[in-house]
Amino acid sequence: SPAVAAAATPTPQATPVVTQGFAITVDQLPAVVCATQEDAQWVLDRLLTAHAIEGAQTSFKQDVAIESAPGPFVSKEEALHLLQTGGTRAYFVQENDTLATITQSFSISEDDLQTINADIVIQPGATIQVELPASLVTVVSVQTITEEQSIAFQTQNVNDASLAKGKTSVKQKGVKGLKQRMVTGTYEDGQKVSRTSADWQVVREPVKKI
Repeated sequence: SPAVAAAATPTPQATPVVTQGFAITVDQLPAVVCATQEDAQWVLDRLLTAHAIEGAQTSFKQDVAIESAPGPFVSKEEALHLLQTGGTRAYFVQENDTLATITQSFSISEDDLQTINADIVIQPGATIQVELPASLVTVVSVQTITEEQSIAFQTQNVNDASLAKGKTSVKQKGVKGLKQRMVTGTYEDGQKVSRTSADWQVVREPVKKI
């Protein structure tokens, strides 16, 4: 009797493997995802030191954090570049994501998102491209310095009968005084945006010249 071909067994669909990494979020926006927490911290450290002011306290103007997040990942160098200049990066669609929530998270219009992604499909496991704005983070440095200013001394003339007529002598040398004030400068990405000064405080009174 003729052989009967066995029915082909359907190949099961592969379930996307979601690998967790570490996202740098900016005001809750998942800006970039690095493979390790160390890489993400490296990026933040480089951003801060890029605009560091000597003797200043440096921080981010935005709410910047590192959080666990799924890939796809970018290298730490690419993450640094994206945060400094903006550009397109891949985003892994998660559970409960919709077109509206993604556009809101990345501050992008639906039309722009669909322009970047032809035939876009929003479903868990899909990878889409999103556009990051330029200069996503702002580095704020606050520098406080002490300014000093001398205070001139006064000269007091006193008659001295023991001196010959027309002769003068100095009984006490004059010494300049000193005053100080605290001056605070605020910088954004290395550019000064404000300057405030406290009141002058006398730290040494001047001594009269007699």
